[in-house]
Amino acid sequence: MAENTLLACDDPTIISLFQALDNFQKNEQAKLTEKLKKERKALRREIKYYRKTWFATISLLYTGFNDLLKIRTALEQFDEQEKLANQEWLRFWKISAEPSQHIKYKLMGWV
Repeated sequence: MAENTLLACDDPTIISLFQALDNFQKNEQAKLTEKLKKERKALRREIKYYRKTWFATISLLYTGFNDLLKIRTALEQFDEQEKLANQEWLRFWKISAEPSQHIKYKLMGWV
């Protein structure tokens, strides 16, 4: 019975206290909502920046990898062309790159 009397109380002080509490909660909620909106906006900006940076990094990595493959292919072609040029040079001068079958190497006794 006493609870009903407290709840149904028409005391202006209590009513103004509840209104002040309600206003305080609304203000705090509005401040928090605004703070969270600003934070969300900042986070979205950061995500956009890091996403852009990430894609630029991946693009750079892809370009570097393709360039590395081109360099490797060029080096392989160079080695092959150099080998062929050396063979042609030896053939032109009639130089055999194979050791002669007539020459026998003898190990010295002191070795």
